[in-house]
Amino acid sequence: MRLLKELDTLQIEVVLPGDQSYLAALQNFSPLIEQIKLHQKDGPKLMRIKKGVEEGKNKEFSILNEALWHGSRLCVPNITALKKRVVK
Repeated sequence: MRLLKELDTLQIEVVLPGDQSYLAALQNFSPLIEQIKLHQKDGPKLMRIKKGVEEGKNKEFSILNEALWHGSRLCVPNITALKKRVVK
């Protein structure tokens, strides 16, 4: 039951094999991730890194779904309240 509640909270839909539905894309619109993406645009350091990625100069980072990532880690802006939500 706990897993089902978490999936619902994250707005994730599970499609079982044999289901006749066509799954075009599965997108996770987590409110926390959306907040992080929004605040990434406010940080001058993160914006410089993002620009470097877009120009092909910064290979350590990537942009996926408009969010800045360092390897498999989402770059969280230096906002205390946001960081607390991430580690919660």
